[in-house]
Amino acid sequence: MKQYVAAKKLVVVPHSTFHRLAAEVGDPMADGSRKLTLINMTARCGSTLLCQMLNTVPKCRAMSEPWAFNHAHAHYNNGDISMSELRLLVRSIMRLQCKPENDTEIKQIMIKVCTLTCPIFPMLSEMFPEANYIFNTRNLPGTMASYMQIVNSIPWIAKLIEFCTCRGRDRMKYGQ
Repeated sequence: MKQYVAAKKLVVVPHSTFHRLAAEVGDPMADGSRKLTLINMTARCGSTLLCQMLNTVPKCRAMSEPWAFNHAHAHYNNGDISMSELRLLVRSIMRLQCKPENDTEIKQIMIKVCTLTCPIFPMLSEMFPEANYIFNTRNLPGTMASYMQIVNSIPWIAKLIEFCTCRGRDRMKYGQ
């Protein structure tokens, strides 16, 4: 939501242009000057607090649930894009999320991926084997009870979860 509120402009480009821009940026660790850590988690586990704390560390940029991964994953689950296009999008999204910033010396990039998008982790591990991976959780029964309170109290969240997870279950194996 913060990305939407903070945006100054919206630029819509075809996927081909998006992939070309991402290729110009290159992989996040290609020159060895940066490290990448990806955080997978269960909902309601303290990962937002973890990202907030990491953002106070000098030369570290932590991103909490950038929506682009969710969007690409949902389109795949809905049958709107193929596995090969999902793979291209995930790589391009990662490249652009990790692009260098002007006047900032970032050495460590940490990205917390939304729970709904966790099925892309095997793909991320294959694409970025040199990255570090963290799984963050807490007592699962308490986590799920807390999560279901939120889902049941806000109808659009239930619809979002259905859209992101229920369609295309037979295609969830990313190796196919």
